[in-house]
Amino acid sequence: MSQSFYDHLVFTGSHREVGRQYGEALREKILGHLEIIYRNAYKVSGVTKEKALQIAQMYEPYIEKYAPHYLDEIAGLGEGAGITKAEALLLQVRQEVVNLARFGGIDPECTAFAVTSEYTANGKVYSGQNSDMYDDFRSITNVITFCVIGKPQIMMAVPAGQLSFLGMNSEGISCNCNMLHCTGWKKGFPRYLMSRLILEQRTFEEACAKAEIPERASQRNILICDREGHIANYETTSTDLARIDGKGYLVHTNHFLAPSMFQYEKSNNIETQNSTTRYRRMCQLIEENKGKIDDLKLHHFLGDHGTEPDTICMHETAERGYHTFVSIINNLTDNVMEVAAGNPCCNEYAIYEFR
Repeated sequence: MSQSFYDHLVFTGSHREVGRQYGEALREKILGHLEIIYRNAYKVSGVTKEKALQIAQMYEPYIEKYAPHYLDEIAGLGEGAGITKAEALLLQVRQEVVNLARFGGIDPECTAFAVTSEYTANGKVYSGQNSDMYDDFRSITNVITFCVIGKPQIMMAVPAGQLSFLGMNSEGISCNCNMLHCTGWKKGFPRYLMSRLILEQRTFEEACAKAEIPERASQRNILICDREGHIANYETTSTDLARIDGKGYLVHTNHFLAPSMFQYEKSNNIETQNSTTRYRRMCQLIEENKGKIDDLKLHHFLGDHGTEPDTICMHETAERGYHTFVSIINNLTDNVMEVAAGNPCCNEYAIYEFR
């Protein structure tokens, strides 16, 4: 097993100060992330660097409307990293920019789960996921705790320069997300920032309310869980959504589960087989281990290869260019996060705590 762990960085202060600290600490990785975005935007949609920066600025009014404090943090990020405001914005909307011009070539993103005391050996509540991406996102990712004055602390595994990705807050609420294959990319509130906004809330229902922002830029599946064992999953598109409440556990991969959302499914046969296979396998592992699940069991679940070639733990192949670049387990009862840097079958989990 590899012992290559992500660094844990803590940024404290106002949104502007947190952003500036972030930019200064990860300047080189942020520049590397921008290069990945430029390359993918041109490859997928024929969008040049100049056009990508122009498109990114279209999302600023929606951030201003629903979460204006993030514009302060984005400004600070630009100052710290020595990049323009447009570049700092682009880091928050990379999927929208890559896919706005033409649907296709999206990252698979992921196998997510939540399990409550009914299914665990120790009475604890866990959530988490494997996140699967193209390119070398592992090399630009860190665990970051955002300590904004007056708000819950938010701990996330985050590609450099993004203000938001996947994780939990100090109130014992987690947010895990998956890509859904559908059309409808447009101007609106950015998909990645939704996770951070959800985790700024102090109660489960307040968190759920933020998943229902009406002017969404694109699709995303959002799985919210809290330490009391409440589970709500939102399948969202830019124009519609459906809530699925979990009882005991809930699993989501990259296809729609709510019947009202089937009309939006655009996965091809290969994508559907991959997603449904991972979904059934994760459900099977949870059901077969009811009452026995702990963090070690979850390590094995997320590192599972029992359904080759469509496995929970994804490795890059000649036919499949993406791989699991981070695996996350949120222990909501103990308020700690376990993270493996890369495929969990061959990389150890490190424990990260709020400070």
